Amino acid sequence: MKNEHPSKLNDAVKSKPSPEAFRAKQKGEPQIMSKKQTTRHTNNLTQWIICTAKPIGTVDEPQFAKMINGLHPSYKVPCRQTIRNLILNGCKMKKIQIIEELTAVTSRISLNTDMQKARARK
Repeated sequence: MKNEHPSKLNDAVKSKPSPEAFRAKQKGEPQIMSKKQTTRHTNNLTQWIICTAKPIGTVDEPQFAKMINGLHPSYKVPCRQTIRNLILNGCKMKKIQIIEELTAVTSRISLNTDMQKARARK
């Protein structure tokens, strides 16, 4: 097509819109993260804090922000209050889910929360 129809090729290349992210990358501008991506990263961050028992204030540390910025420059780390609220909301939702599951059980159950006494009885 280059050799036989150069004008048509030029028209096709000019009229084809390039994706926004590709254009931003070409211009040297940082890519803008979508709301869906931001939510996913924030949820992953929250899970990391919960699963590793990190202090919530970790997100306010300058070195933490520097590390995250190095991984993805357009992601803004939420403040500790936002992370705290996400954790509390997650706990409330999990509590409701557990209550619903236990309410649905028709047989009798026994819950033991004292592991030391349970071990001593064996």
